[in-house]
Amino acid sequence: MFFAAAAVVVDELHMVGDGHRGCHLEIALSKIRYLQKRSLGLQYNSARTAIVGMSATLPNIGVVAKWLSADVFIAGDKERPIPLQEFVSSGTCVYRKDLQQDRHLHLDDGLAPMNVKVLHALCKETVKDDGSVLVFCKSRAATEQACREISSQFGATRSFNVPDGNDELMFESYDILGGTSMRKEAALLWKGIQSGCAFHHAGLSNEERAIVEQCYRETLVRVMFATSTV
Repeated sequence: MFFAAAAVVVDELHMVGDGHRGCHLEIALSKIRYLQKRSLGLQYNSARTAIVGMSATLPNIGVVAKWLSADVFIAGDKERPIPLQEFVSSGTCVYRKDLQQDRHLHLDDGLAPMNVKVLHALCKETVKDDGSVLVFCKSRAATEQACREISSQFGATRSFNVPDGNDELMFESYDILGGTSMRKEAALLWKGIQSGCAFHHAGLSNEERAIVEQCYRETLVRVMFATSTV
């Protein structure tokens, strides 16, 4: 049945280098290629089932391509359906790709660390323009810490309007996260959602992830901190 498949698609291929889960992905891909050769009597690079790997952050793409006997396709700006604007933030300054200063961030007063103030200022810029922010973090703990710090900066009451008709979603969020749940992640999520912030990682239950995703889609949450599971 496996070899009836035209392709095996591997998203986030860079996870093959992950210290915890990378070995499982490497073994799975190696088994696929071994089975292709053994069952079809073909060389690896002429097997019928294609392996399609995708990644936005694969540093050694040539090495991985050689391992999989694969062709490399790098999508540039012209292939993107939505133009990508890239900036670099350093201190209170934001620079363009050519390292020319683009703008200066206006930080709120308070005792928060500088990096928290800068991240809050960047989030607030997008939120004020009626946009949403997705911040990728390196670990589950980092998503929770960032959500705690930035939601505190936004304050107990959100600094933007809640879309009409979202009262029911807010009540549903409370039932799942802030009601009878005894999980510390749920309590932190409910506190963050009240300020328009949330986090998303593999440690959440299916129900918790579903409500966070719905809140983000319907802009009840405007700033979400996530690992690659989102």
